[in-house]
Amino acid sequence: MNNLVNLIRENINDSINLLGYDLYHVEFVNELGHRYLRVMIENKDKEQKITIKDCEIVAKTINALIDELDIKDKFFLEVSSPGVNRKLYTYEHMKNSEGKYVSVKLTKSIDGSKRYNGILKSVNNNEITLKTKERELEIDLDMIKNINLEEISQEDIHE
Repeated sequence: MNNLVNLIRENINDSINLLGYDLYHVEFVNELGHRYLRVMIENKDKEQKITIKDCEIVAKTINALIDELDIKDKFFLEVSSPGVNRKLYTYEHMKNSEGKYVSVKLTKSIDGSKRYNGILKSVNNNEITLKTKERELEIDLDMIKNINLEEISQEDIHE
């Protein structure tokens, strides 16, 4: 499945960039017996939100490109923004989120907890540093089940 996702990503990335967007993530998922190809995009100008019209433009453009790949499985194409509380899929996503408030779920607990919220202080090839209300944690990347941005107000951040 990863090979198919990589093939799709390679074939649509340039066209998405030419339209003025960045490709954030591509995934194939199976939900309730239906297959979905999900393509998440961002505006090159990160201050600009993705609109339904943006999604329509990208969907029309990449639909023809995907059809040319002659994928045997039937699926629904969904084009969307990654959302405000977006999942951080890659090292680059995490690096770009340094200084922001995140929610981290772990594969095994640290001090009795598998979930931590705080400011993503830094990211390197091996670990992240997370500043919670109580302390600063260094967490190995291989212990992270998922990490998401969290939209919060400034009053919620306690330095």
